[in-house]
Amino acid sequence: MTFSPSRSFPQWRFIKDSIARWGVGFGGISVILAIVLIFFYLLYVVLPLFEPASMEKVADYDLPGSTAPTLHLALEEQREIGLRVSADGMLNYFAANTGKMIKQIPLALPEGAEITAFAAGEPSRDRLAFGLNDGRLMVARHIYRTSYPNDVRVITPDVEYPLGSEPLEIDEDDKALTKLAFQDGEEEATVAAETEDGRLLLTHFAKEASMFGDEVSLERTQVVLPLPEGEIQYLLLDKEQRNLYVTTTDGEMTHFDVSDKEEAQVAERLHIVDVGQKISSIRFLTGDISLLVSDSSGRIVQWFSVRDNLGNRSLKPIREFHQQNSSISDLAPEFHRKGFLAADQTGRVAIYHSTAEHLVLMQQIARSPLYSSGRKNRSGARRRQRAPSLSGFYGPAQALSYK
Repeated sequence: MTFSPSRSFPQWRFIKDSIARWGVGFGGISVILAIVLIFFYLLYVVLPLFEPASMEKVADYDLPGSTAPTLHLALEEQREIGLRVSADGMLNYFAANTGKMIKQIPLALPEGAEITAFAAGEPSRDRLAFGLNDGRLMVARHIYRTSYPNDVRVITPDVEYPLGSEPLEIDEDDKALTKLAFQDGEEEATVAAETEDGRLLLTHFAKEASMFGDEVSLERTQVVLPLPEGEIQYLLLDKEQRNLYVTTTDGEMTHFDVSDKEEAQVAERLHIVDVGQKISSIRFLTGDISLLVSDSSGRIVQWFSVRDNLGNRSLKPIREFHQQNSSISDLAPEFHRKGFLAADQTGRVAIYHSTAEHLVLMQQIARSPLYSSGRKNRSGARRRQRAPSLSGFYGPAQALSYK
């Protein structure tokens, strides 16, 4: 039998054509299927945006750790471990969902030192500043180390001292610090502090890294700022360490330009609440560019620095939220976006979107006032503390409790 090329070539070509036809068809169907799957995935991601906001209670437990008054509450990035900083200098780490104590770490306070003032820095840097009764300042950072023994994630909380374990001198006269504002950056740290004898100090630390190690030396400069009239209620310093806001109990705010730490100047003074009202809370919105100010009537106003016709900057009210009729007890800005939470004296919590000037959700979650941090229990008694959860809303260093 002789081989016939003319007969085998059409057969081989038919086979190749069939393979190519089926391959192209399979590829086309795969592309269409991939596009459909992408469509369903995008639909799955976008659909929750059209659902109404909701809030649910995740846990209810006793105040974790020390019975001393609470200075600050925070959550680590995974929202698994909470931190409660108490007035006795104890860092109480606990399981956020159950309240079970994980670890207690005492601050490395000098012998005989007492905490008389507290301030938290920009949330992403996790800095905590403690003013002491001898005019010094202790700066700590709460950190969380992640390991994977046996392929299981384990988060271990700890504390470190980014500016050294020894307290920093703020007041040379050794007077107690009563109010604080603090920010710590890569190259500098700035502290605004009121002393018990009625002085307002602006202290700046320039960082100089050692050429032969990881040690950082600090160069200290200080100026005394003019005191505003009235009793100081809040001190706020933006994360860029350029603007200091000082408010008094009668509703007046003094804006200091502290870009030049040796030549700080008063940029403006203005009244930020209506006559007869008092400031109940003041916070930076994310980015530290605008301010949220709430008063005893339940009104919340967003203030923003704008330029006038002459090019001069001044704070102006740009948005107002007045859906809550009771005095606002505290404000908690959202970490990544332009939302914020407002809690009032009746135990209601409202979530707002500032850019849209929109109330997202309001819900009654307690029968008493709620606070996010920094409010002391004057009686010192141990009270019931609950931890409502706003799933997906807040980022690091944000927690809500009520007393």
